[in-house]
Amino acid sequence: MNHQIASAAATMLAAYGRIPVLAVGGGYVLPPAHLPRMPALLPGRSDMPDEPTLLANAAAVQRQRKLPAPHTLPSLIGGAAHVVCTYPETDVYADLRAEPASGPLESSSRPLGRPERKAVFAYLAADVRPTARLLQVLAKCGFPLEVFVRDLPARMKSALRVANVRVHETPPPLAEVAERASLIVHHGGIGTAEAALALGRPQFLLPKHLEQSLNAANLVRLGVAMRLEPNFSLAEGSAAVAEAISSESLSEKAQEAAARLAKRPSASLERIISLCEDLSRSS
Repeated sequence: MNHQIASAAATMLAAYGRIPVLAVGGGYVLPPAHLPRMPALLPGRSDMPDEPTLLANAAAVQRQRKLPAPHTLPSLIGGAAHVVCTYPETDVYADLRAEPASGPLESSSRPLGRPERKAVFAYLAADVRPTARLLQVLAKCGFPLEVFVRDLPARMKSALRVANVRVHETPPPLAEVAERASLIVHHGGIGTAEAALALGRPQFLLPKHLEQSLNAANLVRLGVAMRLEPNFSLAEGSAAVAEAISSESLSEKAQEAAARLAKRPSASLERIISLCEDLSRSS
């Protein structure tokens, strides 16, 4: 996370005190701007131990430019105004926001009804070490399986096809493939997570980094997902996948969440337009 925050801070500093900036992004990259320092995303751990150094460097740069210096890192990243384009339910900083996130920028798909059969779609990356093991588990789950795996070697594609797995060469539209799937398997990226949530499909998650782990925690808390730890055994993976596919609770919670979201249209685009107009008038 340090690299992302430092990069965002440097970009915002280029305009600080000169040009009003509207910051637009997901919850993970836009911490609550009113906080005095970066909040810890994990208990007992400082996510930005070099925060004082970043602020001191920013102040030094601003002195040379004869411009005001930011007092806190969250306020620098938050810009003159900001719009958090994620669902409040999937916002990792939801409990700390002065106002809730506005919703995804793109219009979400409408909820799908329950699928006619049990089936799985997996959207994974081959460079994540446990992916190969998870594919082994999924190929033997006993239900129809479709996959898109980024950078999957040709020999693994062939092995999956021999096992009657439908292997996509490019990522299929999630709304389309979810019509045929009762479970979406992925690493926990916010785009896929929110799309599956809006469609009403349970999720099975294998996170590969902190942001995805935080997304997974939110989805598990909502009751719409299960997660797998990276050191799982084949037996543990098989049991977890079988439980996720058969779980009526996951299906019901996913359908309920999708119905709630469908009644709450995203306000992000309207908010962005309004704030741009306000900032242009005040600059």
